[in-house]
Formats: sequence, C-alpha cells, structure tokens
Amino acid sequence: MHTTHRLAQWIVGAGLAIAVVACGGSGDGSDSTRPGDTAAEADEMVSPAEVRTGLAEVLAIIESLPALHAGDQAQAREQVTAMYDLWFEFESTIRADDKNLYLQMEDGLVAAKIGVQENRPDKIDEGIAVFTAAVDQYLATHP
Repeated sequence: MHTTHRLAQWIVGAGLAIAVVACGGSGDGSDSTRPGDTAAEADEMVSPAEVRTGLAEVLAIIESLPALHAGDQAQAREQVTAMYDLWFEFESTIRADDKNLYLQMEDGLVAAKIGVQENRPDKIDEGIAVFTAAVDQYLATHP
C-alpha cells in the first residue's frame, strides 16, 4: 500500500513537471518567444527610431503581398516569414507602449498570413487594412 501511494505521488509529480516544461512562458499570454530565443531576447526593448524603421519595413512587405500572391505564391509565403522575422525584432517595444494597438497589429499580420496560406486575397487585404490602421494610430501617439 505504501509503495502504491509513493508511485502515485511520483506520477503526479512527473506529470506536473512535464506540464510546466511543456507550457513554458509566464502564463499571462505575453510570451512571444520564438524557437531559439531566450526570454530576454524576446522582450528586448528598442528605440523609437528602430520601431519606426521596423514598422516601415513590415508595412512595405505586407503591402506587397497581394501582388506577390497573385504572381508567385511561394514568394509571398517567403515574404510572410521575412515580415514576421522583422516584426519579432521590435514587437516587445510596441507591446509595452500600447497593448491594444499591438494586438491590432498582430491581428493584421495574422490575417495577411492566413490569406497567403489559404489563398484568400480578401484576408490579405483585411490584414493590410487592420495593420496599416493600427500602425498609423501608433505612430500618431508614439512619435
């Protein structure tokens, strides 16, 4: 009986350890690390100038997606990856500055990505509109 109780404790403990490792992050939904990133890299703050430059680069990519998608869907998918790689460099600063606009920008990026993945030009256009509106508002309030 004592051995069964000890085995049950071990199983529960092992299950909890696996759950903690599998979940990772802080549990507050703010963990946006990518594979290979440390938490410090994912939450690194950048200057306002770097945010403006990064937003301009991401805008250029997202606005190019409709034409790319119409002509070369593989290239459009590659540009989505490049767009996110740039976004990850400064998103933490935007999230810290304005959580609501950050979430709107994320929604726009996701919609554009889904549009490319699912061959839905309407979703790409929706993503561009949402992202652009949020960027315009962010830049107006965080010069």
